[in-house]
Amino acid sequence: MDDLDHIVGVPSTPEHENSPETVQSNRLAYVLKDLMKEVISMGSLIALIATSQSEHSLHASLVSAQGTHVFQCFKCIRTPDQVNSNKNG
Repeated sequence: MDDLDHIVGVPSTPEHENSPETVQSNRLAYVLKDLMKEVISMGSLIALIATSQSEHSLHASLVSAQGTHVFQCFKCIRTPDQVNSNKNG
């Protein structure tokens, strides 16, 4: 899932906490978490790979320290800097 934080991210400012976009984002976060819990409860082994700006930009229910862990680990992938891009291109 690319740019997951755009779909189920935290509000950008406190003023947006009750916006329709944030309400929808909250709903989608819980749907994703419930779907993952259901798949796991059936004994399925599944890997969910997603990108986001950071783990802190994702909805809190997806990165919670308690309960079902949607993501068991986070890896920071740095964008190539201009020097490395020029060497490889």
